Amino acid sequence: LATIDNLIRRGLYMVNRCVLCKRACETRNHLFFQCPVSSSIWSEILSWIAIPSRSNNLKELIWIMNRRHKKHWKALWYNCCLAAAVYHIWRARNQFIFQEKPIDQAHILASIRFEIYVRFLKTVNIKDRSLVINQIGGF
Repeated sequence: LATIDNLIRRGLYMVNRCVLCKRACETRNHLFFQCPVSSSIWSEILSWIAIPSRSNNLKELIWIMNRRHKKHWKALWYNCCLAAAVYHIWRARNQFIFQEKPIDQAHILASIRFEIYVRFLKTVNIKDRSLVINQIGGF
């Protein structure tokens, strides 16, 4: 990903500051996990999927999610949550940089919920979909 730290390594001169929190250098781990904005989003998502982790590392989070239910529909749900979160955090970051659109955590979470609903709940055969819908806040 073209995070600011990666762009600087490629020779571009830029001020390395996270656009979400404006407090730290923008690295992949900071942007997606350590940033207070992303961390707040992850806390909400992890509460939806009942994982009591405060991971600040992508590899660790994937490991935690996959070890719980390897061949169960929840493993697919966890991966869908991970993909949706990374995508929408990256999208909000880019919209701020290129369109000057303010960062809105509530909007990011709503987008993640909708993505999970569209991509996961409508394609997976689950006997009790209301359980999942209730856990992610309903629609």
